[in-house]
Amino acid sequence: MAELVKKHIARCDVCQKTKSGNQRPAGLLQPLPPPEKPWEAVSMDFITDLPKTPEGHTGIFVVVDRFSKMAHFIPTSEDTSAK
Repeated sequence: MAELVKKHIARCDVCQKTKSGNQRPAGLLQPLPPPEKPWEAVSMDFITDLPKTPEGHTGIFVVVDRFSKMAHFIPTSEDTSAK
């Protein structure tokens, strides 16, 4: 009977949506301290899979300063490495 119950719960949509988690609740979020001067803290991201430009670029490397919100957009391609 235990096997039958396990199979039913595994297939039941309502059971899966209301299933309780087995992890402890996450702690309180701690915000990052605000930077005190420009370019002290930056965020970086890649935007890829864009149409190819005449120069052969297919992506954009975005660097944003957290203090002034100034952003730099650097054209790049998908095969860019850390080097």
